[in-house]
Amino acid sequence: ACKNLGDDSELKGKKVKEISALDAYYLIDSAEKILIVPGFGLAASQCQNVLKELEDILETMGKEIRYAIHPIAGRIPGHINMVLSEAKVSYDKLWDLDKVNAMIHSFDLCIVIGANDIVNPASKDIKDSPLFGMPIIEADRAKTVIVIKRTLNHGFSKVDNPLFYKNNTSMLLGDAKSVLYQIIKEVRSALP
Repeated sequence: ACKNLGDDSELKGKKVKEISALDAYYLIDSAEKILIVPGFGLAASQCQNVLKELEDILETMGKEIRYAIHPIAGRIPGHINMVLSEAKVSYDKLWDLDKVNAMIHSFDLCIVIGANDIVNPASKDIKDSPLFGMPIIEADRAKTVIVIKRTLNHGFSKVDNPLFYKNNTSMLLGDAKSVLYQIIKEVRSALP
C-alpha cells in the first residue's frame, strides 16, 4: 500500500511503499547479507533482545548479519553500542560509519530500525537542509531497504527523509518491538 505524507511535508505528493511483516519476511528470506541500522527508536522500544533473537534465527538460516553503528545514534554517544551489548550482540558484528559506507553496496538488504536523521540522504543531497554535511549511514545505497518506524513523522532535526520515498525502500510502520515479534513469527512459520 502507498501513503501520501501530510501537507506540511517538503516531499508533499510523494508516496511511501508500506509493507507487512509477511512482506518483510519475503525480503529477508531472499537476502544473504543483511545490514541492520539501529537508531534511538530501537532503544526507546527496548527491543534489543528481540532483535538479537531475530539475528540468531536468521544466522541459523545461513544469513550474514552486520550492524551499522552511527556515532550519534541514540541519546548519547555510544548509546546504541551499550544497548546492543546488553543483548549480547557480538562486538565484531558492529561496523562503524566508514566501514559500512564502503561496503553498503554489497548488502542485499538493509533494515533500519528506529532511525531517521542518521540515514537521511538530505545531508548529502540538499544543500539548504539543516542536516547538510552531517555524515550518515548511506542506507539508500543498499540494494533493498526496510525502514521500521513508529510513524512517518520527522526525526529530531524536523527534516523529511527522502530515503522513505526511494524505489528500493519499504516502510513497516509500528512499534519496533511489536514489528520484530511479527517478523519472527513469520520467519518461524516458514521454517521446516
